[in-house]
Amino acid sequence: MVCEYDKIAEAVVYGVEIPNTNGRAGMAAITLADGAELNDTDLTEMVTVFKKCLPAYAVPVFLRIQAKVETTGTFKYQKNKLKEDAFNPSKTSERLLALLPGESSYCDITTEIFDNIQAYKYRF
Repeated sequence: MVCEYDKIAEAVVYGVEIPNTNGRAGMAAITLADGAELNDTDLTEMVTVFKKCLPAYAVPVFLRIQAKVETTGTFKYQKNKLKEDAFNPSKTSERLLALLPGESSYCDITTEIFDNIQAYKYRF
């Protein structure tokens, strides 16, 4: 369903832990369609599309933009490293996005935003 957005070619969805919360938050590692780039309008439109085709609890809180999705020899998605890195910008050079509480658009995860999430300044 995440691939419903026309600029997304492939998506791997998994859960990541957020400190001081129960359960896991949805995160999707996505690859973009050939030649596609995400602009500010896309970051808002994605939320609208996801909310139309997914239940509220299934809308990814975090996105990771990848050039290529890693697979095993049997073409299964490799999620362990993705789960381990989660949404920490210091663990990857790939673009990370967050849908912060009360917002209608994804934003880039900076070190400051990551630290604020860790310090429970955003309530998910």
